[in-house]
Amino acid sequence: MSNVTALDGVSLAIQQGEFVAIRVKSGCGKTTLLLIAGGLLSPDGGRVRLDNCNPYELSSEERAKLRANTVGFVFQQFHLIPYLTVLENVLAANLATGTKTETGQATDRAMHLIEQFGLKDRLHHTPSQLSTGERQRTALARALQNSPKIILADEPTGNLDRENSEIVLAHLKNVAKETGVLLVTHDDFALKYADRVIHMKDGNIVQPDESLLDSSN
Repeated sequence: MSNVTALDGVSLAIQQGEFVAIRVKSGCGKTTLLLIAGGLLSPDGGRVRLDNCNPYELSSEERAKLRANTVGFVFQQFHLIPYLTVLENVLAANLATGTKTETGQATDRAMHLIEQFGLKDRLHHTPSQLSTGERQRTALARALQNSPKIILADEPTGNLDRENSEIVLAHLKNVAKETGVLLVTHDDFALKYADRVIHMKDGNIVQPDESLLDSSN
Protein backbone atom coordinates (compact mmCIF):
# COMPACT_ATOMS: atom_id res chain seq x y z
CA MET A 1 0.00 0.00 0.00
CA SER A 2 1.47 3.37 -1.03
CA ASN A 3 1.63 6.32 1.32
CA VAL A 4 -0.57 9.34 0.66
CA THR A 5 0.87 12.79 1.37
CA ALA A 6 -2.08 15.06 2.20
CA LEU A 7 0.08 18.11 2.91
CA ASP A 8 3.60 18.77 1.73
CA GLY A 9 5.66 21.59 3.17
CA VAL A 10 2.72 23.87 3.92
CA SER A 11 3.60 26.98 5.95
CA LEU A 12 0.76 29.27 6.95
CA ALA A 13 0.12 31.89 9.64
CA ILE A 14 -3.21 33.53 10.45
CA GLN A 15 -3.37 36.61 12.66
CA GLN A 16 -6.27 37.92 14.70
CA GLY A 17 -8.19 40.48 12.70
CA GLU A 18 -7.38 38.75 9.39
CA PHE A 19 -9.75 37.00 7.00
CA VAL A 20 -7.78 34.48 4.95
CA ALA A 21 -9.36 32.35 2.22
CA ILE A 22 -7.83 29.24 0.70
CA ARG A 23 -9.05 28.43 -2.78
CA VAL A 24 -9.21 24.68 -3.11
CA LYS A 25 -10.31 21.74 -5.17
CA SER A 26 -11.39 18.37 -3.81
CA GLY A 27 -8.53 16.17 -2.70
CA CYS A 28 -6.02 18.97 -2.23
CA GLY A 29 -5.58 18.42 1.52
CA LYS A 30 -7.81 21.21 2.80
CA THR A 31 -9.65 19.06 5.35
CA THR A 32 -6.35 17.73 6.69
CA LEU A 33 -5.07 21.30 6.96
CA LEU A 34 -8.10 22.45 8.95
CA LEU A 35 -8.02 19.43 11.25
CA ILE A 36 -4.33 19.97 12.01
CA ALA A 37 -4.77 23.72 12.49
CA GLY A 38 -7.71 23.13 14.81
CA GLY A 39 -5.94 20.68 17.08
CA LEU A 40 -7.88 17.64 15.88
CA LEU A 41 -5.24 15.76 13.89
CA SER A 42 -1.60 15.44 14.84
CA PRO A 43 0.73 15.99 11.86
CA ASP A 44 3.51 13.52 10.99
CA GLY A 45 6.00 16.37 10.99
CA GLY A 46 6.33 20.10 11.34
CA ARG A 47 5.07 22.42 14.04
CA VAL A 48 1.66 23.82 14.96
CA ARG A 49 1.12 26.91 17.09
CA LEU A 50 -2.37 27.66 18.35
CA ASP A 51 -2.59 30.76 20.52
CA ASN A 52 1.18 30.53 21.17
CA CYS A 53 0.89 26.89 22.21
CA ASN A 54 1.58 23.59 20.42
CA PRO A 55 -1.67 21.65 21.01
CA TYR A 56 0.02 18.35 20.21
CA GLU A 57 2.37 18.70 23.16
CA LEU A 58 -0.62 18.71 25.51
CA SER A 59 -2.62 15.85 26.96
CA SER A 60 -5.88 14.97 25.21
CA GLU A 61 -7.86 16.71 27.93
CA GLU A 62 -5.72 19.86 27.82
CA ARG A 63 -5.84 19.93 24.03
CA ALA A 64 -9.64 19.64 24.04
CA LYS A 65 -9.89 22.55 26.47
CA LEU A 66 -7.51 24.68 24.40
CA ARG A 67 -9.49 23.88 21.26
CA ALA A 68 -12.82 24.70 22.90
CA ASN A 69 -11.57 28.06 24.13
CA THR A 70 -9.57 29.04 21.06
CA VAL A 71 -11.15 27.59 17.90
CA GLY A 72 -14.61 27.90 16.40
CA PHE A 73 -15.52 25.45 13.64
CA VAL A 74 -18.07 26.08 10.88
CA PHE A 75 -18.84 23.23 8.47
CA GLN A 76 -20.71 22.82 5.21
CA GLN A 77 -23.04 20.28 6.82
CA PHE A 78 -23.78 22.46 9.89
CA HIS A 79 -23.55 19.59 12.44
CA LEU A 80 -26.35 20.96 14.60
CA ILE A 81 -27.88 18.68 17.22
CA PRO A 82 -31.30 17.83 15.71
CA TYR A 83 -33.32 17.61 18.92
CA LEU A 84 -32.02 20.89 20.41
CA THR A 85 -33.43 24.34 19.78
CA VAL A 86 -31.43 27.20 18.28
CA LEU A 87 -30.66 28.53 21.76
CA GLU A 88 -29.67 25.09 23.05
CA ASN A 89 -27.44 24.43 20.03
CA VAL A 90 -25.56 27.68 20.60
CA LEU A 91 -25.24 26.98 24.32
CA ALA A 92 -23.92 23.50 23.55
CA ALA A 93 -20.56 25.13 22.81
CA ASN A 94 -20.20 25.85 26.52
CA LEU A 95 -20.30 22.16 27.39
CA ALA A 96 -16.89 21.64 25.79
CA THR A 97 -15.34 24.16 28.19
CA GLY A 98 -17.17 22.90 31.25
CA THR A 99 -19.12 26.14 31.54
CA LYS A 100 -22.59 25.75 32.98
CA THR A 101 -25.05 26.61 30.25
CA GLU A 102 -27.64 27.86 32.70
CA THR A 103 -25.44 30.74 33.85
CA GLY A 104 -26.65 34.21 32.97
CA GLN A 105 -23.37 35.10 31.26
CA ALA A 106 -23.54 32.14 28.87
CA THR A 107 -27.19 32.76 28.05
CA ASP A 108 -26.64 36.49 27.55
CA ARG A 109 -23.80 35.75 25.13
CA ALA A 110 -25.93 33.23 23.21
CA MET A 111 -28.88 35.62 23.01
CA HIS A 112 -26.63 38.40 21.76
CA LEU A 113 -25.32 36.19 18.95
CA ILE A 114 -28.76 34.85 18.07
CA GLU A 115 -30.09 38.38 17.74
CA GLN A 116 -27.00 39.48 15.80
CA PHE A 117 -27.59 36.72 13.24
CA GLY A 118 -31.29 37.48 12.86
CA LEU A 119 -32.50 34.34 14.60
CA LYS A 120 -34.42 35.79 17.54
CA ASP A 121 -37.78 34.65 16.16
CA ARG A 122 -36.31 31.14 15.72
CA LEU A 123 -35.07 30.88 19.30
CA HIS A 124 -37.05 27.76 20.20
CA HIS A 125 -37.06 26.10 16.78
CA THR A 126 -35.15 22.89 16.11
CA PRO A 127 -32.91 22.55 13.01
CA SER A 128 -35.62 20.77 11.01
CA GLN A 129 -37.78 23.88 11.38
CA LEU A 130 -35.09 26.19 10.02
CA SER A 131 -34.15 27.16 6.50
CA THR A 132 -30.73 26.15 5.21
CA GLY A 133 -29.40 29.67 5.72
CA GLU A 134 -30.77 29.82 9.26
CA ARG A 135 -29.05 26.54 10.09
CA GLN A 136 -25.70 27.90 8.95
CA ARG A 137 -26.20 31.12 10.91
CA THR A 138 -27.00 29.03 13.99
CA ALA A 139 -23.81 27.05 13.43
CA LEU A 140 -21.83 30.29 13.13
CA ALA A 141 -23.36 31.63 16.36
CA ARG A 142 -22.37 28.40 18.10
CA ALA A 143 -18.82 28.72 16.77
CA LEU A 144 -18.57 32.21 18.27
CA GLN A 145 -20.16 31.41 21.63
CA ASN A 146 -16.84 30.92 23.45
CA SER A 147 -15.21 34.00 21.86
CA PRO A 148 -12.57 31.99 19.96
CA LYS A 149 -9.29 33.38 18.69
CA ILE A 150 -9.84 31.86 15.22
CA ILE A 151 -12.72 30.56 13.12
CA LEU A 152 -12.00 27.63 10.81
CA ALA A 153 -14.67 27.50 8.12
CA ASP A 154 -14.85 24.49 5.81
CA GLU A 155 -16.95 25.30 2.71
CA PRO A 156 -19.52 27.17 4.87
CA THR A 157 -21.47 28.35 1.81
CA GLY A 158 -21.37 25.01 -0.01
CA ASN A 159 -25.05 24.27 0.66
CA LEU A 160 -26.32 27.85 0.42
CA ASP A 161 -27.85 29.88 -2.36
CA ARG A 162 -26.24 33.19 -3.34
CA GLU A 163 -28.38 35.32 -1.02
CA ASN A 164 -27.61 33.22 2.05
CA SER A 165 -23.97 32.90 1.01
CA GLU A 166 -23.69 36.68 1.02
CA ILE A 167 -25.24 36.86 4.49
CA VAL A 168 -22.89 34.26 5.97
CA LEU A 169 -19.79 35.70 4.28
CA ALA A 170 -20.68 39.22 5.44
CA HIS A 171 -20.97 37.89 8.99
CA LEU A 172 -17.60 36.16 8.70
CA LYS A 173 -16.07 39.37 7.37
CA ASN A 174 -17.42 41.25 10.36
CA VAL A 175 -16.29 38.52 12.77
CA ALA A 176 -12.77 38.73 11.32
CA LYS A 177 -12.38 42.22 12.77
CA GLU A 178 -12.00 40.69 16.22
CA THR A 179 -10.81 37.16 15.51
CA GLY A 180 -8.91 35.39 12.75
CA VAL A 181 -10.89 33.60 10.05
CA LEU A 182 -9.53 30.83 7.84
CA LEU A 183 -11.99 29.91 5.11
CA VAL A 184 -11.48 27.08 2.64
CA THR A 185 -13.68 27.20 -0.43
CA HIS A 186 -13.95 26.25 -4.08
CA ASP A 187 -16.36 29.15 -4.65
CA ASP A 188 -14.64 32.12 -6.31
CA PHE A 189 -17.49 34.37 -5.14
CA ALA A 190 -16.39 33.92 -1.52
CA LEU A 191 -12.85 35.08 -2.24
CA LYS A 192 -13.77 38.75 -2.56
CA TYR A 193 -14.59 38.87 1.14
CA ALA A 194 -11.07 37.84 2.17
CA ASP A 195 -8.15 40.08 3.06
CA ARG A 196 -5.76 37.51 1.65
CA VAL A 197 -6.30 34.62 -0.78
CA ILE A 198 -4.08 31.53 -0.86
CA HIS A 199 -4.25 28.93 -3.62
CA MET A 200 -3.72 25.28 -2.76
CA LYS A 201 -3.14 22.31 -5.04
CA ASP A 202 -2.06 18.72 -4.37
CA GLY A 203 -1.20 19.44 -0.74
CA ASN A 204 0.89 22.49 -1.54
CA ILE A 205 0.38 26.23 -1.47
CA VAL A 206 0.92 27.46 -5.01
CA GLN A 207 1.18 30.97 -6.46
CA PRO A 208 -0.40 31.56 -8.85
CA ASP A 209 -3.02 28.83 -9.00
CA GLU A 210 -2.70 27.34 -12.47
CA SER A 211 -6.46 26.84 -12.61
CA LEU A 212 -6.93 30.61 -12.52
CA LEU A 213 -4.73 31.25 -15.55
CA ASP A 214 -6.38 32.13 -18.83
CA SER A 215 -5.93 28.99 -20.95
CA SER A 216 -6.77 30.89 -24.10
CA ASN A 217 -3.38 32.67 -24.10
